[in-house]
Amino acid sequence: MINQDLWPATRDAALQRIEEFIPHAGGAYAKRRNFDFGQNEHLWVSRLSPWLRHRAVTEFEVIQATLERHSEKDAQKFIQETIWRTYWKGWLQHRPALWAHYLQSLERQRAALQTDTRKLAVYESAISAQTHIELFNSWTTELLETGYLHNHARMWYSSIWVFTLKLPWQLGADFFIRHLLDGDPASNTLSWRWVAGLHTNGKAYLATAENIRSFAPERAEACPRGLDTLAEEAQIPAPTSVWPVEAHSIDWSSAGLCAVDSGSADCGLLLHEDDCGHAFSELAEFVGPTAALAVQPCSDEPLTAKVASFRKGVLAESVEGRLGNDLASTLKSPREIVEWAESTNLRKIYTPFAPAGPVAVALDRLKSDLKRSDVALHRLVRPYDKAVWPHASKGFFKLNKQIPKILSVLAGA
Repeated sequence: MINQDLWPATRDAALQRIEEFIPHAGGAYAKRRNFDFGQNEHLWVSRLSPWLRHRAVTEFEVIQATLERHSEKDAQKFIQETIWRTYWKGWLQHRPALWAHYLQSLERQRAALQTDTRKLAVYESAISAQTHIELFNSWTTELLETGYLHNHARMWYSSIWVFTLKLPWQLGADFFIRHLLDGDPASNTLSWRWVAGLHTNGKAYLATAENIRSFAPERAEACPRGLDTLAEEAQIPAPTSVWPVEAHSIDWSSAGLCAVDSGSADCGLLLHEDDCGHAFSELAEFVGPTAALAVQPCSDEPLTAKVASFRKGVLAESVEGRLGNDLASTLKSPREIVEWAESTNLRKIYTPFAPAGPVAVALDRLKSDLKRSDVALHRLVRPYDKAVWPHASKGFFKLNKQIPKILSVLAGA
């Protein structure tokens, strides 16, 4: 079993991982990043995603550290892959209603599963590592034990889930987000939709035994049973509802880069699992009351203890680092946030902007509740997100063309 200390829930651990990996972020990464060498052997990818998910470190910090050691050309592939996470968030932010539609379809698929004994049996075999595909079971075991899978393995896994096991992609996305340390509403949901053929019209990702043997040779050799039974055709599932895929301009009306009253007694800071507030210059000097927002998981099924502990840990470090606050007394439900604001006589609360997902939904409701108590909620968008997201309305390659210009502007900001 992998040592959980690979992902301590601290910013220092993330910064150390950056320092250790960045020397390999050039040609070595580009050459080996697609190979899954096996559990405990993911040495040629950064494995920074759990910390990036909660912004214990930020994408821009990683890119800056990379460019201190490599030219933009040499590190092009690593920079692109780092920005993919931002791209998914921006793409979903252009289509925020898609998140609600996903949750509705997940609920329908869960209900349908209970009335289909054959499909239920296949689902239960998949999540318990007992399918007829030995390597699929190996990946399931790794996910259950570690909270992590190599990115290429995630693509193979989700393809097998949808096209070979013929299970609903929504159930797979839900299984991942509850077990992955880096489970992210945008990256996870949209990646599953892409594999299933619902992101790019008519284009799905079909895992093949040949590709798996090429990029995971040791694992394929150790777990050969069932690889020759993989689906040979991607039968794209029909959407269960009309998906709102048309892009809209991002509404920044509830967010901004305003000056923060860092020393005002009536101002508070609210952190959350989408953004722990690190390396956010507008909040660097803030010394007022600080709380953390507790958000219900986006599934009826609970997060694993490992995932819940990591999320709580990265929030705890950030909260406790400000005036010695104790997370136990500052991790609050939306209702408790209102009570906290009233008891501390707050009139303004600043919080990092949360992209489309459960935190954004909770903040929308919280804003209305706070307004009734005459407390304003100000969502602050990071310059990096505001620079990248407008270019994420279509395919990644539209954004990719803008990366040099975006990085140049941010470097001079």
